[in-house]
Amino acid sequence: MDSGAHFYRCDFQVHSPRDRQWQGDRPASEDERLAYAESFVIACRQKGLHAVAITDHHDLLFFKYIKDAAAGNPIVFPGMELTLAVPCQALLILDAGFPTDFLGQVPGALGLVMADPGNAMHAETQAIADTASIHKVVELLDRQDYLRGRYILIPNVTENGHKTLIRAGFADHYKTAPCVAGYLDGAMPQGDRGRGWRSIVSGRDANYGNKRVGIFQTSDNRHANFSKLGVHTTWVKWAEPTAEALRQACLAADTRISQEEPELPRITIRRLAVSNCKFLGPFDVEFNPQYNTLIGGRGTGKSTVLEYLRWALCDQPPAVDDDDELPDFQAKRDQLIKRTLVPHEGSVTVDFELNGVPHAVRRKSEPRQLLLKIGNGEYQECGDQDIRELLPIQAYSQKQLSIVGVRADELLRLIRSPIKHALLEMERREDELRQQIQDAAEARHNRLQAERDLRREETELESVRAQLQKMQEALKGVSDEDQAILNAHAGFDAESSVIMALSRQLEQMRQVTRGLTDEFARQRRETSDNDGAEATPNAEAIETIKQRYDQLYEGASRRADELLTYLDNGTDADGFTESVDAWRQVSERHDKAYEQAKDRASSQTATLKTIKDLENRSRQLSDRLGERRTTVARMGDPDAVFNERINTWVELTRERSHLLEAECQKLTNLSDRRIRATLSRGGDTTKIVERLTSIVSGTRIRRDKLETLGGHVAAADEPIREWCRIAEELNGLLQFAGQEITEADLPETPILNKIGFTDAERLKIVGKITLANWIGALVAGVDDVPQFEYRQADADFIDFANASAGQQATALLHVLLNQDGPPLIIDQPEEDLDNEVVLEIVTAIWKAKSKRQLIVSSHNANVVVNGDADLVVVFGYRQAGDHSLGQITAAGAIDIQTIRDAITSIMEGGEKAFRLRKEKYGF
Repeated sequence: MDSGAHFYRCDFQVHSPRDRQWQGDRPASEDERLAYAESFVIACRQKGLHAVAITDHHDLLFFKYIKDAAAGNPIVFPGMELTLAVPCQALLILDAGFPTDFLGQVPGALGLVMADPGNAMHAETQAIADTASIHKVVELLDRQDYLRGRYILIPNVTENGHKTLIRAGFADHYKTAPCVAGYLDGAMPQGDRGRGWRSIVSGRDANYGNKRVGIFQTSDNRHANFSKLGVHTTWVKWAEPTAEALRQACLAADTRISQEEPELPRITIRRLAVSNCKFLGPFDVEFNPQYNTLIGGRGTGKSTVLEYLRWALCDQPPAVDDDDELPDFQAKRDQLIKRTLVPHEGSVTVDFELNGVPHAVRRKSEPRQLLLKIGNGEYQECGDQDIRELLPIQAYSQKQLSIVGVRADELLRLIRSPIKHALLEMERREDELRQQIQDAAEARHNRLQAERDLRREETELESVRAQLQKMQEALKGVSDEDQAILNAHAGFDAESSVIMALSRQLEQMRQVTRGLTDEFARQRRETSDNDGAEATPNAEAIETIKQRYDQLYEGASRRADELLTYLDNGTDADGFTESVDAWRQVSERHDKAYEQAKDRASSQTATLKTIKDLENRSRQLSDRLGERRTTVARMGDPDAVFNERINTWVELTRERSHLLEAECQKLTNLSDRRIRATLSRGGDTTKIVERLTSIVSGTRIRRDKLETLGGHVAAADEPIREWCRIAEELNGLLQFAGQEITEADLPETPILNKIGFTDAERLKIVGKITLANWIGALVAGVDDVPQFEYRQADADFIDFANASAGQQATALLHVLLNQDGPPLIIDQPEEDLDNEVVLEIVTAIWKAKSKRQLIVSSHNANVVVNGDADLVVVFGYRQAGDHSLGQITAAGAIDIQTIRDAITSIMEGGEKAFRLRKEKYGF
């Protein structure tokens, strides 16, 4: 575990069997007390208590038994419950590591005498003399060197409680008491009943000096069966279990005290280890899951550590164009790695945790290699994108926050990052849908062409048959019998077409059925390959389901085989074949008679040749028409399929817009309304305009006409739907592509006409448009455009790009701190901020660190102290005055004296920041 501050579940008012109101056995012998202490510790662990204070009235005897039995789990604070002459009651809690040799002297410091250790009960409780004010108690305690700075006095502030400091006539006592904490006998009052009390303790009641105190719920356990132990607890954060840590927790009660189990980030970086590097050498630092700060003189390595962290996690700095004014952050990082890691073949290892699952990334500088380990698995090679997908940190180098503020892509990232996976899934669905729309459009076009060909050939066949009939009638000297035969021939041709069509359809049914039987066989092979199922919680139910599936499969497979047999050799199939054969016998007799009739008219050679040619053409057309009708029938209704897919595309676009609009509203709220983010649905029609420009290339249709079309689409109530309507008008023009037409032949295009396209321009489009480029334009689609404005002090909004760098950085930082998400890493944020907003950002940090991990380097004491850093990592030079080598000199939280000393000595304004911390809480 890191050396920073962590939350502990605490019960700070626990009595021992020496208590005079104890309910249960009173162990008096040494063995009995040892046994009780062990049972007490077991109860604490079972109830999930991390820390307790043993606070008998004016007695400290049982502490040593329980501390020895606990062996650090739970943490045990020595203490006493005091009855003061104020009159009120208070808890005196000492450091958990308070020297046991001095414990016996603590009661004497207050003029108290403990009962004989052999007694089962402590002495009768009497109010401590000369304690008409709490100031007197503090004075008595501070006289003792061994106590000064190692205790905290916590008066009872229970609403309407026994000997509480909050009651009628005690406002002055509350205001002047040198205390930052208060304890409750039980739980916090809720609802209307506790409204006035909450105003007092939260510092909103002027009668009580607007003084805020940290509140500890306690159980006041006095039962041998531990029935009340841990019923009312408080979660308190510290780095070391000392009275000073409890005091610091009260001074930052918003972030260090919680009456319920606190919410902590679920995605955290736990450790950074560097095998070796030029400046810092080998080092290893563990991070706190909440708020981490790196402090030290300039050039001591703070920024280097953050860049190593970002490099190992494959964080991508913003791209830089040739004409961009931004620093090239990627180039600077590459140089850092080349200068400090590569010469030492250094590697960087980052341990991080995702929803309780440990992960580790190891990136080697030379030879270049990236490895990932998940859980207890082995390291495996992976790619940069794999790491970015797992842990997409948000990170900013020095001055990067304000510099990137003017870049639209950074604001877009804040919109898109929280819904990245949803957007990626939508993009995948949209790509699939584009292909489906293309297929449907091609199918629709193909059916239209097939129907045109069908109508053309039907017309030709009708003409050929009419010509044939006329030529047969024109034969001279033909008997009535021969004429009847000749006249009947067209009917036989028509019957032949019907039989051929039915035969083709039957063969198609057989092919479909064969495909079905093949599919059943394939599925059977796959099922047998996957029979080795793993043990599951509902194995019996799964086995039943498998059996039911097998029954269903076998029944369906059997019926498919039976269907194929029925189509190939069934009675009805035989009947169909027999009927066709019978017709063919009749048809063959007719063909023979027909040829004989023609032979008898052989004197009319030219007419017979024409008849023969027409017969051949009729036969060809009949065969082809049969195939075309079958093909058209198999095409189904591609218009309906196309329209359905267009509607699905429109709905998907609408869904994406709703998602982005919601994120725009969230961004507005997360910025505390400093940014107004709105969505222009379909506001970007660039892809459409580019596609259309490509289509009309060489026609002299001006680009501004196409941009007018794009503007018309963007201004529509539903741009994607309007574009689809225009695309359908273009499709109407596509139907005339390749044909010689005039302006009079053009179809109606009311939207194109409204936009200003002339007949001549539409005719030019006909000459250039193809199915492929029309489909490309159709599926190009429109893009939604988030737009950003900054709210000034007078509530007027300006374009975000026109706000100052400090305003932009402040607004962006509010968003980042209010946003749930992965770790946020910022190098010296104060450099991006105006001085007057630093304390405002500090307040936002308090809320942020329960939702996301923060890792910040800073030279500003307020960012560290009043931001209430849970871990402070101190950097220094290995030798004073030598800036060539740095090192980590200390790590801990601000409740540790060495860390407070480092802050005040290293950071300008350190003492002032600590003073401000006290003043804000009325201490």
